[in-house]
Amino acid sequence: MLNKLSNRKGMGLVEGIVAALIFMIAFAGMAHIYVLCKKKLVVSNTKLMAINYARETLDRLRSIGRKAHHEPAVFNISPPVHPDFLPPGDRGWRRTYTVEWGPNDYAASSGERYKIIKVEVEWVE
Repeated sequence: MLNKLSNRKGMGLVEGIVAALIFMIAFAGMAHIYVLCKKKLVVSNTKLMAINYARETLDRLRSIGRKAHHEPAVFNISPPVHPDFLPPGDRGWRRTYTVEWGPNDYAASSGERYKIIKVEVEWVE
């Protein structure tokens, strides 16, 4: 029995080192996943802001009255590309929109035309 106990010297230290190594590997994996999720969250928030900026522009352009459908002069569509400035706190963002009149494919007597609106939102990451 004395031989068996003398052969186990240092086993507690080896077990402690193995346990620490396993813990470090698990912690490194969780830290990597955390960093990836944090980056994805930032990207998705940025895209959500871009969608909201585009939606805001579309709503503003859509809210121009029904009269604009009949009289293109009321809805000024020149120049073809309009820069749309964002609030000063939103540096690195650029929003532009284009408005074109669609073809007059309604009945000849109505004279109605529809607007084709394209909004582009760009940002610097």
